[in-house]
Amino acid sequence: MKNLIVVIDGPSGVGKDSVMRTLVDTHPDLYQIFVSSTTREKRPGEVDGVHYHFVTKPEFLKNIKNGDVYEHTFRFDNYYGMNKKAIIATWKQNKIAVKNCDIVGIRATKKLFDKQCLTVFIKASRVDVETRLINRGDDAEDRAKRLSAYDEYMSHESEFDFSIENKDLNKAVDELHKRIVNYIKESS
Repeated sequence: MKNLIVVIDGPSGVGKDSVMRTLVDTHPDLYQIFVSSTTREKRPGEVDGVHYHFVTKPEFLKNIKNGDVYEHTFRFDNYYGMNKKAIIATWKQNKIAVKNCDIVGIRATKKLFDKQCLTVFIKASRVDVETRLINRGDDAEDRAKRLSAYDEYMSHESEFDFSIENKDLNKAVDELHKRIVNYIKESS
């Protein structure tokens, strides 16, 4: 299966970004994180096309209307969304597109791409999540907010094609890679 998108979700603090980055860094010839679009202003150090595709609100709304942005959300007076062109651009490089997104984005991606979409739930124990949130510097209020959503996130695990426990980053990445390779073999 040449054209595959792997979308990842899980509770805040389970290490979704670390798993994705390590997967791509370990296998740069196979995987690429694809970039979402947003209408917010670039922050210092951000690069267009690397962190986000930065577009105007009229451009974003036009992309929604013409079907290029197939999933989006509106937060803090800005749009954020996934663009089909970004996924296709990754596929044109003969790479598997990888992206983390929330359950709404997971459902929309699965609906649009069906068998070309593999959904992965990354999980960790509540204790491990709290430790990671502390270690990354989240204050007590942020930790409480994120931990209060833990059970809600965990309730969606059964909607995914498979789940991976991220107790050890390298083992989680290795398992994810093996599961993707097996999925491709089974789909061929």
